[in-house]
Amino acid sequence: MNYLQLQYPHCIYEPRGVYSIIDTIKDIIDTLKSPTTWKRYLPIFFGVFWMGLCGYWNSVFQVLAQERYTQWLMMHPEIPRHLVLPDFFFKVLPYFKQSWVCDIYIGIFVIFTNIRFLLTPYRSCVIRRYFFLQGTIFLIRSFSKILQLCQTLL
Repeated sequence: MNYLQLQYPHCIYEPRGVYSIIDTIKDIIDTLKSPTTWKRYLPIFFGVFWMGLCGYWNSVFQVLAQERYTQWLMMHPEIPRHLVLPDFFFKVLPYFKQSWVCDIYIGIFVIFTNIRFLLTPYRSCVIRRYFFLQGTIFLIRSFSKILQLCQTLL
C-alpha cells in the first residue's frame, strides 16, 4: 500500500496524471450518450445554476449601487469626481505602474489551478464545490451592496 491509500482508505483511484483528462472526456461522452446517468451530475448542475443565479443577483445590486453613487455625487458637487476611498493597503503596498502584470499572474494561476483540478480523480466534487462557493461569494457580495445602498439612502 502506498501512503495515499493509508491516508485516504476510501480512495479507490490510482493516480493517472495526464490520462485523467482523457478519462474526463470519456466520462462526458458517456454521460451525453445515456441520459440515465445525468442524475449523477445533478449536484454539479445545481452548483452552476446557483452560481449563475447569485451572479445575476450580484450584478443587479452592483448596478443599483453604482447608480445611487452617481446620483449622490451629482447632489454633492464639492466632492471631487476622482475620489478614492481610503484603504490601508494603498499605504502599505507599493504602486505598480504595470498593472497588467497582476492580471497575467492571476490568469496563469487560474489556468494552472484548473489543470490541477482536471487531473484529480475527485474532479466532479471539486467542480461542484467550486461553483457552489463562487455563487455563495456572489450572494454575500450582493448583501454588502444592499447594505451600502441602505447606508447611502439615510
